[in-house]
Amino acid sequence: MKNQAIDPAIDKILNLSQQILQNQSNILTAVLGITALLLACTWLWNLFISKRQIKNKIRANISRIEKDFSKRIDNKMTEVENKIKETLKKDLLFHEAELNRLFALTSAQAGHIPISTRWWARALESYNKLGQDDWIRISTDDILKNLKKPEVCEKLDKSELQEIKDMVKQNVPDILAKEREEILKILEAELKKK
Repeated sequence: MKNQAIDPAIDKILNLSQQILQNQSNILTAVLGITALLLACTWLWNLFISKRQIKNKIRANISRIEKDFSKRIDNKMTEVENKIKETLKKDLLFHEAELNRLFALTSAQAGHIPISTRWWARALESYNKLGQDDWIRISTDDILKNLKKPEVCEKLDKSELQEIKDMVKQNVPDILAKEREEILKILEAELKKK
């Protein structure tokens, strides 16, 4: 009898234990399910937010790079434009100097030495702006050679003599001081006469 009385008690304990385990299993399954659901939601939330943040950062970086690139292009274009302008300015000045020199030579060949002297003075000014020392010397020498001829200064009026004097004063470098002083002396003497 004792075995039979123990059996129902054991059966009840076993049934109760089994129910507790099933309830705990259901609770554990529910908790694990909720945890898994929360982790999945968190992962998806982070994925979408991260994706949006990455896109925003990429857009911001692209925008910054475009602005930087635009500034660099603008700076390069300005540099190129300035170089082109400077080159054109030098080329035009060189052509002006060459034209003045050619007019001076042509005038001298035609026998118009006073006109040639004025053209040499203009050529001297242009060559000085260009910094071409050889042509500055040649221009200075030709002006001096022309002014030493007495008929040249007589045919130039006072304003032309003053213009040549001013150009010589400003454009003949110190290395040609002797020639400059000689030209200025001739011009000042002629200016006093007129």
